[in-house]
Amino acid sequence: MLKRNFKKVFFLSFFLWGFFAMIEEVSAATYYIDATSGSDLNSGITEDEAWQTIDKVNNSTFNSGDNILFKRGETWREQLIIPSSGSEGNPITFGAYGDGNAPKISKSDYYNNWWKISPFEKNGGFEIFTESNPNDDFISWAEYSGGSSYAKASSTEVMSGKYSLKLYTDGVNQPRVQRSNINPIVCNEQYYLEFYAKRESGQDTRVQLRTFGLLGGQYYYLQSDGSWGGSSNLFTISSSEWTKYSITFNYNPPNCENGALNIYLYGNAIGEEGVVYYDDFYFVRGSNEGSVHTWRGYRNDVYESFGAKTDLRSEKHYKYDNLVPFDDLENNYFYWNAIGGANTFYLRNDSGNPGNILVGARPYGILIDNSSNIVVENFLIADPGGRPDNNEYRDLGIKISGDSENILVRNIEIVDVTNVGINAENTTSNITYDNLSVHNCGSTGIYMKSQSGFILNSKSYNNGKLVTDAGDMGGIGSYQGGNIIIQGNEVYNNGRSSIDSDSEISVVGNTDHVTIKGNHVHDCLQGCIQIAEGGNGSIISNNIIDNFGSSTYQGPSTGKFGGIRIGGGAGGATDVEIKNNIIANGQRDSNSSHAGVVIANYDNQRMILKNNIFINNNSRDIYAHTDSNTTDNDFNNNIFYKADYTNNWYWKGVSYSSQEDWKINSLFDSRSLITNPLFSSNSPSQPPEFQLGYLSPAIDSGADVGLTADYAGNPIYGTPDIGAYEYQPPHVMGSDKINIEGGARIYNDGKFRDLSEIYNLGANLTITPENNFSNYEEDEIRPDFMDVTDIIWTAEKKEWTETANNISSTFHRVGDSTPNVYYYVKIDNELKNITGENCKDNICKADNSGNLNFTYVGSYSTHTFEITPREGEIVTKLTDADLKIDNKKETLGNDIKFYLEKDKAKLKGDNPEIAGGKVKIYKNDKFYEEISVDSNGRWFKTISFGHNHNYKIKIKFYDEFNTLRDIKEYNVKVDTKDPIFKNEVYNQKNSSHQVTRNERIAFQASDKETKIDYYKVKILDGNGHIIRKWKKQYEDFYIIPDKIKEEAQTVIVRAYDRAGNYREVNFGVK
Repeated sequence: MLKRNFKKVFFLSFFLWGFFAMIEEVSAATYYIDATSGSDLNSGITEDEAWQTIDKVNNSTFNSGDNILFKRGETWREQLIIPSSGSEGNPITFGAYGDGNAPKISKSDYYNNWWKISPFEKNGGFEIFTESNPNDDFISWAEYSGGSSYAKASSTEVMSGKYSLKLYTDGVNQPRVQRSNINPIVCNEQYYLEFYAKRESGQDTRVQLRTFGLLGGQYYYLQSDGSWGGSSNLFTISSSEWTKYSITFNYNPPNCENGALNIYLYGNAIGEEGVVYYDDFYFVRGSNEGSVHTWRGYRNDVYESFGAKTDLRSEKHYKYDNLVPFDDLENNYFYWNAIGGANTFYLRNDSGNPGNILVGARPYGILIDNSSNIVVENFLIADPGGRPDNNEYRDLGIKISGDSENILVRNIEIVDVTNVGINAENTTSNITYDNLSVHNCGSTGIYMKSQSGFILNSKSYNNGKLVTDAGDMGGIGSYQGGNIIIQGNEVYNNGRSSIDSDSEISVVGNTDHVTIKGNHVHDCLQGCIQIAEGGNGSIISNNIIDNFGSSTYQGPSTGKFGGIRIGGGAGGATDVEIKNNIIANGQRDSNSSHAGVVIANYDNQRMILKNNIFINNNSRDIYAHTDSNTTDNDFNNNIFYKADYTNNWYWKGVSYSSQEDWKINSLFDSRSLITNPLFSSNSPSQPPEFQLGYLSPAIDSGADVGLTADYAGNPIYGTPDIGAYEYQPPHVMGSDKINIEGGARIYNDGKFRDLSEIYNLGANLTITPENNFSNYEEDEIRPDFMDVTDIIWTAEKKEWTETANNISSTFHRVGDSTPNVYYYVKIDNELKNITGENCKDNICKADNSGNLNFTYVGSYSTHTFEITPREGEIVTKLTDADLKIDNKKETLGNDIKFYLEKDKAKLKGDNPEIAGGKVKIYKNDKFYEEISVDSNGRWFKTISFGHNHNYKIKIKFYDEFNTLRDIKEYNVKVDTKDPIFKNEVYNQKNSSHQVTRNERIAFQASDKETKIDYYKVKILDGNGHIIRKWKKQYEDFYIIPDKIKEEAQTVIVRAYDRAGNYREVNFGVK
């Protein structure tokens, strides 16, 4: 059977069973039945004390939770009738124990008492010669006897079968039996006569064959050489052992007349008492026994009809029927003559006595009637059975009837029964079939009329194939039931091509909706799926429908041979949803009504037809009958493709071959496609031809129709696909690389698929939601995804674009980088929104394996990520205020020069951006020293210089990741000489000069090394107190302000060069 892994549809049935939902702890017993070694006198509670018969089981009472187990490898020719009910949560289980084949319940008994009868020519064909009573066909012969002589059936001496013809001679009167005026026997035709006889006692006897009546004034007798002449014995019976007598002759006596022939079988010659027996009389047109032999059987059971087959495990089985022309039956076909209600059956077997044949004896294998909370599992139900009266639905493998409810039938094979394999009547409820294999039965394999139930994970095939089969002859059927789920089954090759058979799955007259989901329905001689006369609100989804309508039957109703037919018989079905199916290889002519989907001439309003793939149908893809009611139907997001045929739709009287014409006139399929769905050619499971390839246009082209899983039980990823299979992303984020040329779509369970043809799976890129990927149930939709496109992947640059909704921060691992090297990570060409353990300010260090690990913190729409090596670049400028010299409060400004008044200088920094990093100092382009930065970002270094020289100082600042953050360069002038005033008198040490209060005081100075930078002026009163603090100025003169003129007694002036050297002069005020 097709493995579709319906992710345990079986558990669905358990979940819905109230009586299994909470198993109570009760005291339960286990009973064992062994057909070979058991005994009904045993206790039954251990394997060594096993019972023997099903009859013992049928007449016992069991309690909730009990297990009744039949030994594997054993066969019972009995009928199991469930005798007790379980309780909610504690079913009674009938199952198997031990090793080997499943225990077998056969509906047939062996029969070997056969005798041969003769087919006679009639109306151009052969029919079986029948009698009302079973006496080996001699009862209708005329009997002639006298005295105590007689002719009667005997069961003590037989050649075959149960009876022979016994003729007793009393010594005075010779008895005989006579078959007269045999019709239709034709002049000048050849015939063959055969029988067996033995003389038990008395005189020899004779057998004569004579014309009936006078021909030309006399009787003619068949001579032993085959000629016709005077009175003569054809055979003389003298042996005391059963002996075969036979002759081939032409019926051509003189004055021949059609039908004028008598056959005489005599008793012993008179003179003494004697007994002679005759058996297996056979008379047929032809030169020998010929190619057709019919054997007759008989039984005194209560059942009036029987089936038979020639081998326990034969693929061919033989069934009862009303008398049919013999030529219509193949060798070993079995059938029953209903004339007079006789317990008589017939078997054609051309190779001799059939020997042991299974003949139907019981109407059911298992009967569950008015029972509840029952599990039946692990059996083989086989062989034909009886149908007692009135064409009732009997002769089933398993019958569930009455008010039965909460019944689970699972892991069972049903084969060769002469009617429906299994059926639950419409008075039952909550019935589950799981993992059944039903085949070679006489009508529909699996039937359910229950008012709620499941048909799961089962196979129904090769049913209704024989000429004697009757009924619906489909695969799975439901009539007048409702609320039934038909899921995960394989159904094929049921019914016969030349007569009206049912669809493979047929739902008719149902009172409630039916779900037909995830089935593989193929090789449908007629139709594949139909819903008619009810079943409103039904769903047909995720089915693979392949190869339908090859039947040769003439005159089917509209759409009978279609892939899916809605409406038929006497009514339609409203609110049906047909979605995500494959409908392929329809065989009917493109001008017929038998299309991929047929809307028959009934009320079929509000139908949904979406996400289906119609492929390579010779038939039309859609057919809507002129009189169908299609109000508010909605067809869209389908794919139509015909590799070998012309597209063809039919809508209420008009055919369309153009999709545009179809769209305009039907008002449907505006978003549908005519394109090759590009199925996968190397899918790992069956049937591979309908799984989507990674470039299929069906991917993400469907509509949301409420499904959560596909045909195989796989989840829906993002936007639903078209077809029965949802494309499953084959790659796993973190394990597989991304296609560089085409990019990928990443789903929020961590799997991803390619967005174009695969040329290079080289991008070692992992993208994970901040809180990791989501965990889902197996059939839960994966709604969210991210597209990764426009990928550049080189050693110098890695770049890609991410597009997503409903996603926030994401973790990235970027491989193929140089180990332990720093990289810049830009988002939309900016250094922003990147964090990570080895990242700072959008600079990340690759680990020992060459992976960059960082988190993007921010929202999503579309963002471009760029990663480049950081070598040779300054990423950010450090704040200048953080660099100081010689403990001065002032910081080094933006000037690229600074001046020193001595040959040493102390540089210090304080900036958290480089905490834990380092500073490298270069003097005159030569490396001078490397200084570590503490954890607070502080550092210092004293640099030595020579006297009165110029120097070039370069400082490189690195953060803790060894990332170069800034470079500062300075030209240093070392100047240890003080400036001089142009008035030489002022240059004398401790010089003091007199000025008047209103005088402009001039003190121009100069410096040969670094030039005068500025002046400072301070004023003291007569007591030496400061009345004006040092004031910096650039003018080389000073005028005492009026408000302090009277107090000012001393003016002190300093001239500073750029190195900070100064010279001071004092002026006394008078």
